[in-house]
Amino acid sequence: MHAKVGITIVLGTLLLLSSVDCADQFGHATVVSEWASLDYIWPNSSAKQDATDNGMFIPKNNVFTGIKVYQGVQYVTVPRWRLGVPATLNKVVAPSDYGSPLLEPFPNWDMQEIGNCSALQYVQSMEIDPLKGWMWVIDIGRINIFPNRGNPGTKVQNLCPAKLIVLDLHTGGVVHRYTFPNDVVSNTSNFLNDIVIDRDGYAFISDTSGDGGIVVYNSRSRISHRITDPSMKALPDAANITINNRTNTVAIPVDGIAMSPDFKVIYYCPIAGFDLFELPTEIARNPNISDVSRHVRNVGKRISQTDGILMGQKNLYFGALSMNAVYMWERSKDIEAQGSASTVTIQTQMLIVRDDLKLQWPDTFALDEDGYLWVTSPRNQDFWPYNLDMTGQSGPNFHIWKIYVDEKSYLSKPTTSSCCSLKARIHEVFIYIICGLAMILLF
Repeated sequence: MHAKVGITIVLGTLLLLSSVDCADQFGHATVVSEWASLDYIWPNSSAKQDATDNGMFIPKNNVFTGIKVYQGVQYVTVPRWRLGVPATLNKVVAPSDYGSPLLEPFPNWDMQEIGNCSALQYVQSMEIDPLKGWMWVIDIGRINIFPNRGNPGTKVQNLCPAKLIVLDLHTGGVVHRYTFPNDVVSNTSNFLNDIVIDRDGYAFISDTSGDGGIVVYNSRSRISHRITDPSMKALPDAANITINNRTNTVAIPVDGIAMSPDFKVIYYCPIAGFDLFELPTEIARNPNISDVSRHVRNVGKRISQTDGILMGQKNLYFGALSMNAVYMWERSKDIEAQGSASTVTIQTQMLIVRDDLKLQWPDTFALDEDGYLWVTSPRNQDFWPYNLDMTGQSGPNFHIWKIYVDEKSYLSKPTTSSCCSLKARIHEVFIYIICGLAMILLF
């Protein structure tokens, strides 16, 4: 009798455990937020109308690109590609009355003042050190860099030298500030695009202007230098990107940049290109090496052209622009199979999510501390030529996605424990315990 009861308990418990699972499985993707057009939390009831009347807020000229997440807060950039962008660095806050979240200028409205070189002029992207809670922000210093589209009669405004500002996310205060010299980052042509950092105080920044380049900054010595290489150039035969049966010519050089989790190499790629390249950080940090070409290595071809890229603890994530999709290169898997990180090539590219409507132009990526990958979808191919209906009658234009990938940022402390993996191990322990109790009851 006792044996039967024990067996019944075991079977019932195992059945219950088998039905328990993680809230999200790998690749589970959801649209967290969506907008037909962007709006902000204004300082007072008349500020929005005043900004609209004086041209400081032109809704059709506002689109987000960059994203980072820290302690549950989403930070996004709104590039000042055109006039009428009131705030270039923002937090995503609670939904408004009409359902879409609002943007709250970060750290405040004063830091968004156009023409004040102590404030932020144009932020394309940023990086967050999750261990310190510091945000490294790159400011191009120039606005209205696409004046011929939607701003007839206006010109590029080269307002301030390019700079890097480090913000404390807990206080909003500036903890570091550096202005780039003109011979490293041009005051009149730069397009500082994306940034990665390491644990030694270095920042590596892609510059999408001209033939492209990578700017390296040592925050300890406060010295910067510039790296160029033919691998950073746009390839004319890869400049045509077809999205939903419409071909766009996007001759953009080096854009995406990522850091390996051991901080030994940076990865980068032009938008107009399929190849992924790597350069040892030891070489990149050295301002005395004028020609890095012999140290650059072609890691392999991606399945599509891409904008931003991001490295986690194991995998490299990228958008497949021509496929409205997010893929990952299983770097750790390929290293294990090929036997060496220094010679590894791209062999395994895995589709994570695809959506032809809501994932057009996957732009920028972020990894949070809970194992989720975040990605912005701003539909740049339609925003640039003014092909978007901002009234909402055609549905949302801009989306933020959240995808469970069970890994953290390259900047996080290495760990093998995630929410799901920890639950799985607990389940295994419970099963062993129950089976042991069953053996006792049976014998």
